[in-house]
Amino acid sequence: MKNYDGFTMIELLVVIGIISIAIAIAVPNLLTIYPDIRLKTAARQLMSNLQKARIMAIKNNTTVRLRFDSTVTPGRYYFDDDNDGAITPGEETILLADYQNGVDYGSGAAVTNWSTAAITQAAILSFTGKGTASSGSVYLDNINSTICYGVTVLTTGSIRMRKFNGTIWD
Repeated sequence: MKNYDGFTMIELLVVIGIISIAIAIAVPNLLTIYPDIRLKTAARQLMSNLQKARIMAIKNNTTVRLRFDSTVTPGRYYFDDDNDGAITPGEETILLADYQNGVDYGSGAAVTNWSTAAITQAAILSFTGKGTASSGSVYLDNINSTICYGVTVLTTGSIRMRKFNGTIWD
C-alpha cells in the first residue's frame, strides 16, 4: 500500500473558499477605514509641523508663522518665512490634496468645539522666540464628513490634537 503525502483537491478548494470569504468580509471594512487613516495622518502631520515651527522660533529667536490657505480646494498651509502673506518660492508648503480622500479644512459634523465655543478656523498661527504663540485651532475633515480633528495652539505654545467622533470630542 502506497502512502501519499499532501492534500486532496477537495481540501484545497475548501481552504481557498474560506480564505475568499474572509477577504470578502475584510476588504469593504478596510476601504471604509482608509479615509479616516488619511485624515488622522494629516492631523498628526499638522501637529508635527506646528511643533517644528515652535522649535525653529526658539532656536533662531525669531517669529515663525504658519498660514492656512483655504482659498484653494483642498486647502494648503505653509511656513511664511518672509511674512508677506503669500507663498514664496522656497517656503515649505503642505498640500492637503496629497493626503487624498477629501482631506480638507472643515469641522465634519461638529458645530462647537470641546469647550462648546463656535468653531473658528485659524488663518495664521505664529510662535515667538520665547516659545509662546498666538492661540487658535485648525480643523480637518474628509469625505466622510462626520469625524474631524482639531489641532489647537495655546498662548503658552503647547499644541493639542482632539478628535470629534461624530457625537463628542475625544
